[in-house]
Amino acid sequence: MKQPEITAYQKLQKSVFAHKIAKLLVDGQRDEELALHIPRFYLDMLNYREIMGSSQAARRVRYKQSLAGSYGGKKGYYVEARIQEMLDSIKEKHGAGYEQGRSRMIETDIDFAIPSTEDPWIVIMSSFQETTSSGQTTKVKDMRSIYDSINRQNSRYNENRVFVNFVDGGGWLARRRDLERMVENCHYFLNLEYLDMLEAIVSEHLPEQYLKS
Repeated sequence: MKQPEITAYQKLQKSVFAHKIAKLLVDGQRDEELALHIPRFYLDMLNYREIMGSSQAARRVRYKQSLAGSYGGKKGYYVEARIQEMLDSIKEKHGAGYEQGRSRMIETDIDFAIPSTEDPWIVIMSSFQETTSSGQTTKVKDMRSIYDSINRQNSRYNENRVFVNFVDGGGWLARRRDLERMVENCHYFLNLEYLDMLEAIVSEHLPEQYLKS
């Protein structure tokens, strides 16, 4: 079957797009629009003009690339620290404690269980992904298992326990279907922008005996 010919306009579009990509690779570090969305750690690597002309610049980029794993981990720890700060504030205001660790009820390690892992009425799991990975699909399955466990507990004992799925990072946007499943398989879906909703969730679902009178 004969392929349709590419028009002059289509050739121009491809040429313009290729030029934009090349410009990002060569001088993306100086792109004001990219700077609004990409962390400086990664933006500095879009600097092929300097890298190709300077061995020192190339060594600096290689060193940053070697740190990518630990850098990503630090961002995840930062996000969990933000959640913990909010929970500390809620504890001081409402008396609602929290724990981290293995739960017999959920049969998994919980990032944050309110008021305790032994009796978790509010389960919070956190995931921050800046880039995509095959492990995200496994993460989705694990979150579904937690959601199902809590729903079975609620149905059996007529309780009102909830699963809060905290998800952030551009890596989840790239895996759209996995992200949709993360939204579907929880009672509340939060990110950093809506972190302050945790206080209302605790007030709504935690039994009164765990709150200040």
